[in-house]
Amino acid sequence: MRQWSGEQESRVQSALAETVRQLRIREVHSRRDFAFCLYPAEKLEGFLRPLAG
Repeated sequence: MRQWSGEQESRVQSALAETVRQLRIREVHSRRDFAFCLYPAEKLEGFLRPLAG
């Protein structure tokens, strides 16, 4: 039983680490001082295309 619990704990810790990583990425992307040139091209294209006319 302990081995199964250890495996489950490991999966939960991995999921938590990934969630924290994603939250940090989202935090940086939502900052107003984040340079536009660092955004993914697809995201920028969708935003800038309507401005081009």
